[in-house]
Amino acid sequence: MGQLQKFRGSSTECRRQASSYKRLSLLKDGRYNFFVVLLSPIFFLMMMRLLLVRLVLCIGGIAYASTILARSDKLGPRQVQVNITTNELLDTAIQGLEADFEDGLLVASAFQDILNDIVPSTAPGSIPEALSRVSSAYAANPTNFLEEAAALVLNGLVPSDLESIVDGYTIESDQFNQNAENPKPPIYPQKSAEDAPYDIPEETLRSRIYIPPTFTYGEKVPVILVPPTAGEAGYSFSPNYGKLLAATSYADPVYLNVADAMLDDIQDNAEYVAYAINYISAISSRNVSIVGFSQASVAVRWAEKYWPSTRSVISSDVHVSPDYHGSEIAYLLCPSSVPCPPAILQQDYNSLFIATMRNNGGDSPYAPLTTLYSLFDEAVQPQEGTTASGYSTDAHDVGVTNVYMQQYCGTLLPGGAPYNTHEGLLYNALGWAVAQDAIKNGGPGEISNVDIAAECEKFAADGLSLDDILATEAIVPVVGFNFLAYPNKVVQEPPIKAYASKDIPAGYTNT
Repeated sequence: MGQLQKFRGSSTECRRQASSYKRLSLLKDGRYNFFVVLLSPIFFLMMMRLLLVRLVLCIGGIAYASTILARSDKLGPRQVQVNITTNELLDTAIQGLEADFEDGLLVASAFQDILNDIVPSTAPGSIPEALSRVSSAYAANPTNFLEEAAALVLNGLVPSDLESIVDGYTIESDQFNQNAENPKPPIYPQKSAEDAPYDIPEETLRSRIYIPPTFTYGEKVPVILVPPTAGEAGYSFSPNYGKLLAATSYADPVYLNVADAMLDDIQDNAEYVAYAINYISAISSRNVSIVGFSQASVAVRWAEKYWPSTRSVISSDVHVSPDYHGSEIAYLLCPSSVPCPPAILQQDYNSLFIATMRNNGGDSPYAPLTTLYSLFDEAVQPQEGTTASGYSTDAHDVGVTNVYMQQYCGTLLPGGAPYNTHEGLLYNALGWAVAQDAIKNGGPGEISNVDIAAECEKFAADGLSLDDILATEAIVPVVGFNFLAYPNKVVQEPPIKAYASKDIPAGYTNT
């Protein structure tokens, strides 16, 4: 299988790869009978999962949760496992992967081979049934991200052919856009004298912005969709927020497809964000809103901190599954001394990047903010209450609404149940309702404007189908493949750039 992510290379080769993307074809949507999800045993398993993660952290576990990414000089011959039909067989197959991370495409190809060997369950027939299977998949795999991704395939939720998952999002995921309109006044190399300098050429920054042909250039609120680590905006948002926003009378979604799927230095990723904010605002002649998923939260925060010209043109930020303090479990993907994408190392809970971002005011937003986070986040921890990495203070008095799903919906109602995972919040009904309020009215979303009880009873946001839920869950194995295939892995996070070095906290040394 060809490399899914369009990594750096010649323009011709990148366009050739892009041409292979077409729309993901999933199951036909239809009516479903009401399905009673048996949450009690699943909830117990999920709580045990979280306790296990915390136990591993407390004892300072250094060993990886499995031997999936053990170091070796070369990836050995593939040991074909035919007809993977159970979690036990899947566990054996995943643990059989041994690779040096520098051989990214080899281990990524081996991961695809394992997915091809899976004999999936019959596809779910309704959204409640699908979400019950999501809960089971994550409960069975407490700390192994790649096995969780494969379990979604085993449970009949996601196709095994990863190219078919991104197939069809060519347009929304385009990284070679011809945005000819020039902003007035110019925003490059600086819009304001206080802005940090760009290292990336303006042509490159602008080409990563996909503006749909339906864009109204200011008649509606422009909403910039910023993707997660190892993902592109097209396939990350099209089956959820992209679809929902496009169906409204007040919002214009725009897709920002950052180079190398947000796996590069987050300081570089933030340049794309800062430029997109000022560019879309300028050509629309109005303020913009932002919807960011996962790493996008810290990329946006970095952009707003070091490109202060962006702050006055943002009417609202909405961050889904954010990690303003990084994640305590990031190291499980990259044990000590194992090469890793820079953006993963930078999202460790105690990373130099996170500490520098949070210092001198960066622990609070610079524009009105709505955060959406869940206890059952398999990628970011802690995510509970006011101690969550996704919780934000409001030291700059711009307005912040923190929506912790379990605070409002508990753990038994659909809005707070265990399938509200990292990516699951992209289709969460309460989250979408609060996000709508923020985007439509400007400022942080007002939870008082939402019928909390009604939204918590919904399995997914109104307007999303079973196909959309499955397509959203399909992000997970694609992200896993991109993570493995990324070619420029390092063992130490990138140094803080000169413009931000003043914010390096005491006790940290610039790498």
